[in-house]
Amino acid sequence: MIHSIGYLGPFAPNFDDLHKITIQYTKHDGTLGNCDEQSDNASGIFFGYLEKPNRNFFAVRAQYGEVLVDLANPVELNPRRHMDGKRPGPKPPQFGDECAANLLRDMISANASQADALSAIAANTGLTVAT
Repeated sequence: MIHSIGYLGPFAPNFDDLHKITIQYTKHDGTLGNCDEQSDNASGIFFGYLEKPNRNFFAVRAQYGEVLVDLANPVELNPRRHMDGKRPGPKPPQFGDECAANLLRDMISANASQADALSAIAANTGLTVAT
């Protein structure tokens, strides 16, 4: 299965209102930008990330089908572990099951109260996240 991760904007003006972000995010200057969408050839989990200063990226969302989880505690992205060595860029990076499972595991580890919903996403995509 092919998974991907899309840009949801800069961290500071968007994290507290993450649950409101669907198609647009707030830029630092207050204007709106368009969120990345999952590409047609990626049918797996669509993760979302926010950017902190100095190009530090944090996963903040996981979505598969109707299940959408906005994380209480962001997870810093490790390109090798989470995105098959790819870096965030103008097109949402795509990656395989191993990296998607790693990212879900790290999300669960940082967000125990959201473990059931994140584990449901894993189960619905056939991924194993038990440690």
